Amino acid sequence: MSVCPQCQTDVNLRLQRRDGEPGYQCSKCDTWLQFGALPPKAPTKGRASAHKASAGRWPDDFPLDADGKIAEGIVVTSKSGDIEGRTTGARLRCTSIGCPGWFIAVTWESGQALRPCSEGWHYDADTNTIRITGGGEISGRFIAPAPLGVEPLPREDWPERGSLSKRKGWRISHAAPRA
Repeated sequence: MSVCPQCQTDVNLRLQRRDGEPGYQCSKCDTWLQFGALPPKAPTKGRASAHKASAGRWPDDFPLDADGKIAEGIVVTSKSGDIEGRTTGARLRCTSIGCPGWFIAVTWESGQALRPCSEGWHYDADTNTIRITGGGEISGRFIAPAPLGVEPLPREDWPERGSLSKRKGWRISHAAPRA
């Protein structure tokens, strides 16, 4: 049986269903815990520091410069292939404890600046492009539980294409391969 993460006991847990999912409801603090889920562990300072300092898993064929940055302006396509983004050059370890991935900074044509995790994108060395393969449409994030990151803005809210050329990633001219 699970333990209530707030009360740290299973005494007050009652089997319940919420949104069709089985789980436990704590009658003392009203916390709901999904069936079979382990109580969340708050990352200790040592655990978070160790994660941040770990090397993670960077794609072998993705080139880095001498400073450990990626090239600015690499074309990134959304999961569906309908939205284009560009890398800004920054990368940092994924902040989700236990995830081996790396964030890369991307400015999307929707005007949104996000950091997709390398566990949710694929780099193609032959075309020097990145494609979101998992997570949300433009987020490439694997956050447990859902949501899978930020959704793109509606097209009517996107900035003019010309104004993007002033932003990092878009100020470098690249021909975007379109399928």
